[in-house]
Amino acid sequence: GSSVAYGATYTTNDVIGIAYDADNNTMTFYKNGASQGQITSALDQTQAPYFPLGFDGSGSLYVDLVFNFGQQTFTYAPPSGYLALNTFNL
Repeated sequence: GSSVAYGATYTTNDVIGIAYDADNNTMTFYKNGASQGQITSALDQTQAPYFPLGFDGSGSLYVDLVFNFGQQTFTYAPPSGYLALNTFNL
């Protein structure tokens, strides 16, 4: 594979949000509440579900990531039409 630059750069304490729409096969990334754009071409619904992981581009896994699927109050409100990932919202 290959990689392509996408969105703004990020650093310590930035909040990266992901809005995944399985019905329309789209994913939008957010940095500190600001949309970084929507992607569709990389999504393949025939594969396993998408799970977020953090890499620095060199293959090293970030070890100091905090994931919030709604178990805590979000720093930024979810986009209109999106909900926290939990059994109540299924």
